[in-house]
Amino acid sequence: MITINLISNIIGFMAGTLISLSAIPKILSILNDPSNAQQESIMRNLMIVVGNIMWVTYGYLVKSYMLVLMCGISTVTNAIILIVAVTHRKYPE
Repeated sequence: MITINLISNIIGFMAGTLISLSAIPKILSILNDPSNAQQESIMRNLMIVVGNIMWVTYGYLVKSYMLVLMCGISTVTNAIILIVAVTHRKYPE
């Protein structure tokens, strides 16, 4: 039988997956043309990475390992964007 708990877990997993993978198109765009990194806001991406690290910490403390996983993936993808943006500003082509 389908319960509200199962439905909420499925919706949470789907939402977390979409949010976690949402940075991949931007990463691919930057990897294909590193000059695209110049348009990236360093402060915005830094705030996203720090916020995701805080969500990972919170998820660990409340033992919500799905939250840890989803926010961990989001942290990595947004950190890649941040690193490339900072690096490209320091060492432009």
